[in-house]
Amino acid sequence: LPIDAGLRLSGRIGANTNVGLLHMRSQGVDDVAPRNDYSVVRVNRELRNRSAVGAIFVNRQGNGAGLVDKDDDYNRTYALDARLGVGENGQISGFVAKTDTPGRNGKDHAFSLRGAQETQAWTTVLQYSEVGEDFNPEVGFLARRNYRNAEFFVLNRYRPEDLFGLLELRPHVFTSQFWRFDGEHESGFTHIDNHFEWMSGLEIHTGVNITHEQVFQPFEIANGVFVQPGNYNHKEVQLVYQTDLSAPLSLDVVMRRGGLFGGDRLSVDSTVKYRIGERFSSEASWIYNDIDLEGD
Repeated sequence: LPIDAGLRLSGRIGANTNVGLLHMRSQGVDDVAPRNDYSVVRVNRELRNRSAVGAIFVNRQGNGAGLVDKDDDYNRTYALDARLGVGENGQISGFVAKTDTPGRNGKDHAFSLRGAQETQAWTTVLQYSEVGEDFNPEVGFLARRNYRNAEFFVLNRYRPEDLFGLLELRPHVFTSQFWRFDGEHESGFTHIDNHFEWMSGLEIHTGVNITHEQVFQPFEIANGVFVQPGNYNHKEVQLVYQTDLSAPLSLDVVMRRGGLFGGDRLSVDSTVKYRIGERFSSEASWIYNDIDLEGD
């Protein structure tokens, strides 16, 4: 859309306060979009021990073209965020947000709370977030709404003194689960893996993925191939082969074999990279998927 004009101001007030202001007007285009004014205000203050607090306000104000009530052509988002350093290795962070959209007066909130602890040997992360079905930040991008999500990640770094030339072992577990507000378990992903890294830079990852998908309406995954409603629970094995990525020539291959929507899938994703110093780099990729769904 054509832009009439815009103004941006960003900078620092004092030693620890960051401010950003933006205003822009886009032209109206017949049968595409009305004229809109966009405004963003962001304030963030850094505190001691890796801590900070902030706020943001985002506004879209249209000219009401095509609407019966021209005053209803707007969308606003309000949010507060913060992070708190706990000791030398811990951190708690999160945000809370709300939108204001005419006609959307239900669950128009979103929030997230995350706790992390990282030491030389261990990384642990626990997070919970939810986005209401009426949360509608029109100035931006929202990948998913109407969910509650819980995530957990734990990783251990172990460096053996003398074990087949290994530099480090990194066993870890990650899980992410999504529920709708009515309690339905919509999707889930659990990854159990171990990274073997050699002193030469070679890495091999051996993992297992456990997936859950609940399909509520049939959809076409390929021409003439439909996935029917139901609960799909699968497991797949994953193998990663990765040469030294700092070398001029490197290879990265990811292979997965397991279930998909009631069928089977074999996936191979490979990339070869070649570079000369800092001035030239190139890569070539080959991706292969062999999917066999039940009844197809």
